[in-house]
Amino acid sequence: HHFAELGADAHGVRVWDRTSAEDATLAAEVASADLVYLSGGKPGYLADVLEATPVWEAIADVTARGGLLVGCSAGAMIQGERFLGGIRPRAGFGLWPGVHVVPHFDEIPAALVATMRLAVGREHTVVGVNGDTALLHDGEEIRVIGDEVTVWSPTERSVHGPGPLPADLLPG
Repeated sequence: HHFAELGADAHGVRVWDRTSAEDATLAAEVASADLVYLSGGKPGYLADVLEATPVWEAIADVTARGGLLVGCSAGAMIQGERFLGGIRPRAGFGLWPGVHVVPHFDEIPAALVATMRLAVGREHTVVGVNGDTALLHDGEEIRVIGDEVTVWSPTERSVHGPGPLPADLLPG
């Protein structure tokens, strides 16, 4: 209903578990999309469901032909090289090489952010995306839409409001 109100012809493809992610019919539905939206929840579960499945291959095909992949919360987290899906970081899908995406960044207490930074490791970049904010990569530039993002590179921490990020700010 949300996307229909925005004027989009949208329908959900019910990929809930590993069995449905391996279903060729559902993968074909995903492959025909121009935009794929991965919602929130548990990032570890989402990654386990999609990893090395026909549905994930279909998502990769959509983006390879210029379609969009949108992720909210867990759906954004798994797009990074690694993500915090528990006590230790684990492998993401690598769409943001060298980056750990942290959604709801403005809602996380400072002490927890510091702990997350230690868990991620100083050699990686943390990108904290505030609520009501999107980080858009169009293949040429990376743009902040909405509030702001915090980029915590191995050497410095910076905050960026709406607009393009400096070209060399993120690894990869």
